[in-house]
Amino acid sequence: MKAKLHGNRVLITAIVAALLAVTGSNCQSTPSPHSEHEQETTELSAVTLGAGDELQVVATTNVLADVVGVVGGDRIALTALMGVGVDPHSYAPTPADVAAVHNAHVVFASGAGLETNLEEMLASAGGEATHIYVSQGLELRPAPEESGEEEEEEAHDHKDGDPHVWFSVPNVIVWVGTIESTLSALDPANAAVYAANARAYVEELEALDAWVMEQVATIPEANRRLVTSHPAFGYLADRYGLELVGAVYPVSP
Repeated sequence: MKAKLHGNRVLITAIVAALLAVTGSNCQSTPSPHSEHEQETTELSAVTLGAGDELQVVATTNVLADVVGVVGGDRIALTALMGVGVDPHSYAPTPADVAAVHNAHVVFASGAGLETNLEEMLASAGGEATHIYVSQGLELRPAPEESGEEEEEEAHDHKDGDPHVWFSVPNVIVWVGTIESTLSALDPANAAVYAANARAYVEELEALDAWVMEQVATIPEANRRLVTSHPAFGYLADRYGLELVGAVYPVSP
């Protein structure tokens, strides 16, 4: 019995790891940046690129940068503001980060309240980049309940809902569509490349989604319970039929 329970724990750990590494590998029409709630819905205008120039792209988190990098491939110059292991709740931008945002043609952010502490920097960096919030329009689950020191709770307060949307693969597929359409609009000369990259990636993601469901199905229903170190896995639990028991450390990610 102990061996079987250990096997189930290992399987759930593998599924979580697969989704954390979901890639396997974050406009000229409006000169001033805008907040997530003011994101443009109008058609984007192509930027002017010189011979040999690449579209300058910034992504806020490393997870989002992975997705942008797959779609953009070698046709974009991509900067990720937050590297692997950096906590978006406590991240402090460097002067180089501000310069990257200022010089970018487009800045991709997850949105849904994940980068709340970045909004001031994104708004004050200047430049002519369009700010695209890839989670805009997704149906958000309620924000996870957290307990701990009052100051830490305030830093992790997600009033708009749970921002950790990428733990459900279909949400990442929505990201891919938004990223592809944005890059294609800004750089139409490479639109066919972006579209082909996006199609191939969606096929991978659909296969991943099916694989996770198959793996979860092998776990006895009574054992489909998930305990994590941070209450960020609600979308995974909802999508794949796991019971989110709780978080060992309910505030620190």
